[in-house]
Amino acid sequence: MTISKSGWIYELAILGRVTWSLHSLNNEGQIGNVMEPRSLMLADGTATDGISGEMLKHIHAAAVWALEDHKEKFCAGCRVLDPMRANLNTNVTQTKTVEEATDRALSDCQLCDLHGFMVQRPTVHRISTIQFGWAVGLPQATHTSIHQHARHAVGERGRSAARVTQEGSPEDETDVPGTARAVRSSATQMLYSRPTRSGTYALVSLFQPWRIGLNTVTYRYVEGLDRRARYRLALQAYQTMFWRTDGAMTATRLPHLEAFEGVLVIARRNVPVPVLSPVNEEYRSGIERLVKTHKGAMESLAFDDIQGFVSALQALAASEPYALSIPVGESE
Repeated sequence: MTISKSGWIYELAILGRVTWSLHSLNNEGQIGNVMEPRSLMLADGTATDGISGEMLKHIHAAAVWALEDHKEKFCAGCRVLDPMRANLNTNVTQTKTVEEATDRALSDCQLCDLHGFMVQRPTVHRISTIQFGWAVGLPQATHTSIHQHARHAVGERGRSAARVTQEGSPEDETDVPGTARAVRSSATQMLYSRPTRSGTYALVSLFQPWRIGLNTVTYRYVEGLDRRARYRLALQAYQTMFWRTDGAMTATRLPHLEAFEGVLVIARRNVPVPVLSPVNEEYRSGIERLVKTHKGAMESLAFDDIQGFVSALQALAASEPYALSIPVGESE
C-alpha cells in the first residue's frame, strides 16, 4: 500500500523488527567489575534480552538536538541536553500560572515540545509527543556473550621489567596480596567484563503530531509556532536513530545494523492508531486488517529494509500535523 504524500497526520506508529549485532546499547549496571546486560520477562515467562524505552527515547532526543542547526530554538537546558529541560528555563519558572508556564516552555523550545518536560514551580508537566516501548529481543533470535578485558597503565610494563632486572627474578616474589609483586600487578592492569549482544528486537514507537504546540492545560495551540518544522524534525530524528544507533558503550561496541523490517501505521483523522507487538509473527497482517476497519482514516505501509523505512518517512514529511478544532469560549 502506498502512503498519501499530503494531508493531515494525527498519529504515526512505527512497529518493526530490527537486527543489531555485536552491541551493548543498554545495560542493567555494574556489579564489581562486571557489566550486566538487560534482562526481561515476557508474559509466558520466557526470559529475553531488551533495550529500554528510556534509552531509545534518549537516542531520538539526541538526534533531534543534533539535526537542528539553530540551537537557539532550544531552551537553556536543552541546548546542553540537560534532562531538567524546561525546569532550567527562567522564562518558565518565573511565570505565575501553569497556563503561562506551559505556553512559554512550548514557545521557547522545540525539544521540550516534542519530548515533554516537568517543572517544579509552577508545578506543571507535559507528556512527550514521542513514545517508545521496550525493544524486546525475540527469544529464539538473541544471543549474549561476556568478554573479559584488561586495562593497562601506560608505561608501567617497562618500569616493572626494569625493577625485575634490578631486584631479581620475578619468581622471587609471589602474587600473595600485600607483596611487592601483587601491588605492581594491580597497579599495571585492571580486569573487567563487558557484555556483547546480537539479536532481532521487536520495537514499538508512537508519535502524536496533533499534540505538537498544544498547551494541554488550556487545550489551545501556542500561537506563532512552526508546527510543521517540528513535525519534520521529529521524522528526521527517527530516520537517523535507526540508520546509526547511538546508545551505551558505542565507543567500543557500535552496533552492526543487519536488518530492519516492519510497518508504519498512519491516522489521517482523530483515530488512535493500533499498536500490535512485533513479537507476534502475524503483526503486519493484523495491522492490515485493523486499518481496513477505518478505511480513509488510517493507512499502513510495510517496509523491508532501512532504505524503505527512510523513504516512507520522507514521503510523510510532505504532510501537516493534525490540529484539533476546539471552540473558543468559557467552559461549562
